[in-house]
Amino acid sequence: MRFEGIAFILVLVGSITAQVRLSEIMFRPDTLSNYTEFVEIVNVGSTPVELTGWKIGDSLDVDAILPHNGNAVLLPGQYGIILDPGYFDHALIYDELIPDTALILTIEDASFGRYGLRNAPPLTVYLYNAGGELVDSYRYSSDNPPGYSDEKIDVNGPNSPQNWANSRRFRGTPGSVNSVTPQPVDLAITAVEPVDSLLWDNQPFSLRVGIANHGTTPVEAFSLTAYLLQSGRELITEKRLNQFLLPAEDQVVILDGLMLPAGFQRLQIVVRVEGDADTTNNMRETVLFVESSRAAIIINEILFEPRPGESEWVEIFNGGEVALNLTHYLLTDFKDTLQIPDQAGNLLPGEYWVLTGDSALMELVKHPDQVIVLSRFPTLNNDVDELSLLSPAGRLLDRVRYTDDWYGHSVPKGTSLEKINPWLASQNSENWTASVAVQGSTPTEVNSVFVETPPVKTTLQIQPNPFSPDNDGQDDFTVISVQLPSATGYITCRIFDTRGRLVRTLAMNQPVGNTTHMVWNGLKDNGTPARLGMYVVLVELYSTRTTDRYSLKGVVVLVR
Repeated sequence: MRFEGIAFILVLVGSITAQVRLSEIMFRPDTLSNYTEFVEIVNVGSTPVELTGWKIGDSLDVDAILPHNGNAVLLPGQYGIILDPGYFDHALIYDELIPDTALILTIEDASFGRYGLRNAPPLTVYLYNAGGELVDSYRYSSDNPPGYSDEKIDVNGPNSPQNWANSRRFRGTPGSVNSVTPQPVDLAITAVEPVDSLLWDNQPFSLRVGIANHGTTPVEAFSLTAYLLQSGRELITEKRLNQFLLPAEDQVVILDGLMLPAGFQRLQIVVRVEGDADTTNNMRETVLFVESSRAAIIINEILFEPRPGESEWVEIFNGGEVALNLTHYLLTDFKDTLQIPDQAGNLLPGEYWVLTGDSALMELVKHPDQVIVLSRFPTLNNDVDELSLLSPAGRLLDRVRYTDDWYGHSVPKGTSLEKINPWLASQNSENWTASVAVQGSTPTEVNSVFVETPPVKTTLQIQPNPFSPDNDGQDDFTVISVQLPSATGYITCRIFDTRGRLVRTLAMNQPVGNTTHMVWNGLKDNGTPARLGMYVVLVELYSTRTTDRYSLKGVVVLVR
């Protein structure tokens, strides 16, 4: 009888200790890794387990498990969190995550095992009872991002790789039900992305939202809500969806009817379903860039061959109707792509900014607060280069592929290339010329060669008229403005002297929009100056919509 009693006691002890399972291992913390590794255990049985004398470790060393607050009894269904001894004085990052119901434990050594829980290759964690018997073991994975633990899916199941997974929550679930353990009802948002690559202000757009049923029961209906996160939390839209999701099923749903102002906007998308047991995975935040439909950012002046000791720069102009925050807008050339920094601020309508790599330029300009210094400013080629302005979403705002002969004549170093009018086509060399300013350039100011292009009220307008192309900065160019009777078409523009001889061809079957502007600098087609006198401007239009043809004539006078 005595031996039978002993055998009964041994069986009882073995069955009780087998109730305790490893349930979570944090081997790759995101910070303070010497103090923030942890191992979680759970009592899956129906009776309490006294953990005094228990040990935990790896194949090299095991450490005694100690109570942190004097209590070492793990109750049925209770989770125990075993923390590094240094955690309590140096870290405390899990304090808000660990529930009051958890049993807090530690170890007598300075670290788990001999050297702590190694990130790679993975180790096997062993749990022993007070009698030295192996109670549980698990070889953790090594594919976890920092701050994401290994969690057991079914705590009553085996320790196979299929029954463990990376935690869905940053810093895991210490002392509570694992995030990968299925609940009866548990919907999660897995992804959020816009349907269209470009979003425009005050125009409706849609989001693709990934929804996953992590629960053990089907879901028949749920709601999606979008909030704008700025100074507060502003409701944008809410949508009720009657969609059936089986357990472990993923679906992509469309959340439409959203409208946002221009700029970077932070959104929060929330899924809601009745009875959801885990609401920590119900929300996703995303930052979207919304293009401004009233913005026009233009490359207006370029200094690509400065004087010795001075810097290169590019001037941009806001020709739009609204101020624009240029944070994260891009300037590119043949070799480099540069991002405008966060502290750039707002470019106001009609305002000029200069982008450069040298802060010394601030001392030389009229408006130093309109100089933006970029790190690694590109070295602009003197013979040929291509500059582009892009929005953060990659939309091309303006592009200039210049060559050194765009100056029109020989100039000294330190002379910038100026646009005759910001609204003229940037890719046309006729719309650019050398600065005639005394200092050789006009950074942060109106260009020295600026020519006004008034709104076209008639089909053909020439201004200034007369003009004097003598490079003195006064009326050096004339702008020929043409308005087509249709949205698009082709234009030919030629200039003749009074004897009917062709002097200059400004356009030949060139595709244009409803309104176009062309510049004549007073030169013939062969590059020599035209003589003083009157010239006939002949414009021929061909409408792509109606196939109609039109012919317009005007007179321009060239003086000195």
